[in-house]
Parts: sequence; C-alpha cells; structure tokens
Amino acid sequence: MPLKEKSMHYHNCGTIVQVFSKTIGLFHSLTDDEIKEISMNCSEISFKENEFVINQGQKEKTVYFVKTGSVIFKSTNSEISSSFIQVLRAGEYFGIKGLFLNQNQHGLSVQALENTNLYCMNGDKFEKYLVPVLVRFKFIHEQYELLLNSM
Repeated sequence: MPLKEKSMHYHNCGTIVQVFSKTIGLFHSLTDDEIKEISMNCSEISFKENEFVINQGQKEKTVYFVKTGSVIFKSTNSEISSSFIQVLRAGEYFGIKGLFLNQNQHGLSVQALENTNLYCMNGDKFEKYLVPVLVRFKFIHEQYELLLNSM
C-alpha cells in the first residue's frame, strides 16, 4: 500500500477511468462493464509537495494514475547522490511495469513535485483486467505478423 494508507478515500473513480480508457492503450479494448468495475475498485490519495509516494525498495503492488500535479522518479542509491530519472504529470500512470515483471519491490523512489492527487488501484485487481487485454493484444499482433509474412 502507499505510504499514506490512512488518507486513502475509496470511491467511484468513474470519470478518471473513463478519461484514461480513452488515452491509455491498454484500456482501449475494455468493455463499459469492465471500465465501470475498475472505477469501483480504485481510490484517491493526495500528497503534498516533496512527500514520498513510494520509497525505493518498498514492497507494494499498486497501479497509480496521476489526476493532478506531478511526481518524480529518482534513484536514492547510496553510492551516488539522488538522481532524477523521470517526471510524470496529470494523465500519466505508473506501477504497471512491476506487474509485467512480477516485481513488487520498487527500484526507484517516487516523490510529489507539487501538491498531487493520484488515483490508485491494487495490482491484483488491475491484473484481472490487464491480462485479458494483453492476451487480445498478443493475438492481434500475431495475426498482424502472419499477414505481413504472407505478403
């Protein structure tokens, strides 16, 4: 769970899920019922500027969607000073890579650059929708490859 578990508010995140379903490729093939169910299984959490969302090495399996604000990914390796890796802003997401790689320990810290609101969803619940979508993408890709090879 995120560092601020106590301040999470579970509610219907329908609007944001509908927005992300149009902008995130993984969501494009979800049905309206799947989008509705996802929206019922997410929560909203707020972070103040410079507050950590995730500490490097923290064990967690959560997918995050940036509603407002921005977050920075950085390495806090003790051999080097903290180094900037990437910034994500409203409309972007993170945490999915760990699901693909079956990792629940974060290799980077994630910190709010400003007051930031995130929608988050338990990775196990998210995988329920992610795996069927990936199977559909794999099938489409295989059919595309067969078509190309037959030309």
